[in-house]
Amino acid sequence: MDGDARCRQAGDTADLKRGAPGHSTPLHCCYSENLTMLENIALGILFFVALVGFYGVIAIHDIPYEIAKKRNHPQQDALHVAGWVSLFTLHVLWPFLWIWATLYREDRGWGFTESGRGIAAKDDDAGVDPATLQAEIRVLSKRLDELEQRVEK
Repeated sequence: MDGDARCRQAGDTADLKRGAPGHSTPLHCCYSENLTMLENIALGILFFVALVGFYGVIAIHDIPYEIAKKRNHPQQDALHVAGWVSLFTLHVLWPFLWIWATLYREDRGWGFTESGRGIAAKDDDAGVDPATLQAEIRVLSKRLDELEQRVEK
């Protein structure tokens, strides 16, 4: 009696649990045709999910480069290469690439200066000549010296 015939016998659960003689896997001979079709569908879904996941990871890793390209970033090529390096390091560098890409804008550069005057420059400082500022600094340093002398007494 072969293994398939054995599986068809009712009540032969001991062989089913440990595997029918001549078969390497348990219950192998008891699969129906519908289960094989379900296995094929599951395998197709698994391949589809793996393919979409793979494409998604590659599409996500390129987002900082696309931002840099849109902003006309001067280091677009470096961002693109760093994106690929980030892909191979499981996207550890990716948040830093995002920040690097978004720091630069063509209209204001890196954003650390405002019209070339620095971060602390205010609009109300516009039009003040340097001689006035130097005089104000001298007055303030004299007041500071006076206050230091009072504290020392």
